[in-house]
Parts: sequence; C-alpha cells; structure tokens
Amino acid sequence: MGQKSWLRRILGPGAMALRARGVPPQVPAGGQVLAGLAAALALAQGDDFWRHLGAGFFLLCLLFGFLAMQMAAPEAEDRAASGPPSTASSRSFFAMVSALCAGAALWGLGFGLTGASRGQLAVIMGLAAGLVVAVLLILIDHVRAGGSRRSAKLQGLGGIAPEDLLLAIPVMIWLGLADALLSAVFLLSAAGLGFILVHYRHDLFSKSPSDP
Repeated sequence: MGQKSWLRRILGPGAMALRARGVPPQVPAGGQVLAGLAAALALAQGDDFWRHLGAGFFLLCLLFGFLAMQMAAPEAEDRAASGPPSTASSRSFFAMVSALCAGAALWGLGFGLTGASRGQLAVIMGLAAGLVVAVLLILIDHVRAGGSRRSAKLQGLGGIAPEDLLLAIPVMIWLGLADALLSAVFLLSAAGLGFILVHYRHDLFSKSPSDP
C-alpha cells in the first residue's frame, strides 16, 4: 500500500491496534484468501445475485489485504533493524497474496460472463486481466521496495495509490457494468504494466538502482 494512500490513514490505527494485541498479519491474510476464493466462486456463477455477492467478497478481500500489508510493514522494519536484510520481506509476501487473490477474482468474473456477448472469449479475457493485474501489483511492490526517488510516484498521488483503484471493480459490478469492466481492467492494467516496465526498468532489473 502506498505511503500516501488515504486507505493507509484509515486502516492504519486499526492495524496498529491489532498488532499491539499480538494479532499477526497472517490472520487478515487468511481472511483475504478465503474472501478472494469466495469472490472468485461467486463471480463465476454468472447471475446478478451471485455477481453482486462476489463483488462484496472482493471488497472484503481487498480490505483484508490492505490490513495485512499495514500490519506487516512495522514487522518488516523490525526484522531489518535486528538482522541481515532480506530480499523478500514479509510485506512483499502479503503483497503477492493480494495480487494473486485479485487475479483469481477477475478470472472468476470472466468465467461468469460466458453467457454475455463475448461467450467463451470472456474466460480468456478474465484470465488475461487477472494475470496482468497480478503481475502489475507485484512489480509495483518490487519497485517500492527499492526505495529510489522514482518509486515515490507509486506511493500515491492525491491520496490514491495504484492498488486503491481496485476498489472501483466491485463498484462497477454493482452498477451493472461487469462486461465493460473486464475489457477496461485488461486494457488499463496492460498500459500500466508497460509503463512500469519502461519507466522503472532500472529499479526492476538493476541490482542497485541509480536515480537520475
């Protein structure tokens, strides 16, 4: 989650309170996986009731994921201060879980839209959209972990971080725009992936990124 995200400010106090009570980030991460699977299964059913229910599960999945990453952030800092640096922090692990859950939900949405105008093509589009979104979120987390000045843009602009945009998915489903949503998510995520690969190529592929 971006440092400047408004969701970080909202969920931060709750995350810190849970951590102070000894609740590990694995607890909300487990809830996220369950909610993500429920979202994928519900969205795959195809009718409006299950699609709207799946959107609710997907929203719950996102919130659990944001909470887990918030709770894992201080834990990763503590490990870095008390021991050798790790190439894969616990926070990156939870970011990967979030990415895979989002991808699975989009695949389920595509499967559920086979009865619409696109037919079986919707399954391929859902799989492609889910894969692109998952890879994009993982790369964004990797760039942020590098800590370069370039990565500051990914922390959030106007209080909105890139992953916050996923919250538009359940809203669009509830508005009855699921069919158009699948195409929009794929195209926008593919464009975002291309931007990350080009603009942040030094952060992604260099062992020691250098700022311009």
